[in-house]
Amino acid sequence: MKTTGPEIWAQTGGDIDALVAAALAEDVGEIGDVTARATIPADATGAAVVVAREAGVVSGLDFVVAAFEQVDPRLT
Repeated sequence: MKTTGPEIWAQTGGDIDALVAAALAEDVGEIGDVTARATIPADATGAAVVVAREAGVVSGLDFVVAAFEQVDPRLT
């Protein structure tokens, strides 16, 4: 049975690093994303630019930073 978001939030006490670690463990596990490993070369790099068509509010950036740091501290 899968753990729900509210259950994980309660288990981690709302600690962002712990929440991201739990999400990554569920999503990629110990061997990584199987599809990505099969289709993306290990030395591949990428870049992205996010462009909004209208003014808005961006939320969850603390989670993005924590995920990047946990996946690969070189990510910015």
